[in-house]
Amino acid sequence: MRRLLLSVVVLAVALAGGAVRAAPACPSARTCDAFKLSSQRWAATKGVVTIPYQVNWLGPGSMPGDVTRAIIAAADAWEAANPRIRFKFEGTSYDVPQLGNNRNEIAFVPTLEPGVIAQANHRAKGSVRLESDTLLNLAKPWSFDPCAQQNGSCADAEGPALRLLDLQSVVAQQLGNWLGLHTLSSDATRELTMNGTITYGERRKATLGLGDVKGVRAAYPCGGCSSPRIFTP
Repeated sequence: MRRLLLSVVVLAVALAGGAVRAAPACPSARTCDAFKLSSQRWAATKGVVTIPYQVNWLGPGSMPGDVTRAIIAAADAWEAANPRIRFKFEGTSYDVPQLGNNRNEIAFVPTLEPGVIAQANHRAKGSVRLESDTLLNLAKPWSFDPCAQQNGSCADAEGPALRLLDLQSVVAQQLGNWLGLHTLSSDATRELTMNGTITYGERRKATLGLGDVKGVRAAYPCGGCSSPRIFTP
């Protein structure tokens, strides 16, 4: 019998003042085509990969609708990038995510290390991914205002929101991990959703870069897909 594989991926906060500039190799999200894939994939049914998930919104002083709208908007970005992907929101949960319960869950928890914003946990059998959870750091200050997938909609925050972490951007990166894209660590990929650092007030990860789109299409090939739409945040 093939053994079950467990993996953990974290998203960290960049503490330096302001956003880190991308290196010349990837000057912008429109042209940076970097990505890295894991060996695990979700099984497809009739060519479609459906990933049901639940959200535990309790904790960050928000309303359930605020949290779920931001998370659904993050899922929509990946669905738009690859028509084979379907994230299926199945309502709220009041449980702490736990691998092995056969539910994909997103929840705020008080147990993450101070420098960790979010942590993706996965369970697989061989190369087939069976389950993914995301833990969000309850101790961090969060914002919940979704932005649309269009040019100019996801500019970095201003005013008081500069002290907050954008939930849509964070979850977009985490859902990329769910889909089998590795977190990227170099400054050269700083403009991509799958880069593993984020600053307070940053919203650019809410829109996918070229490498993010190419990565999800390499993980789940979609023959006949139209040219990817890459937006300027």
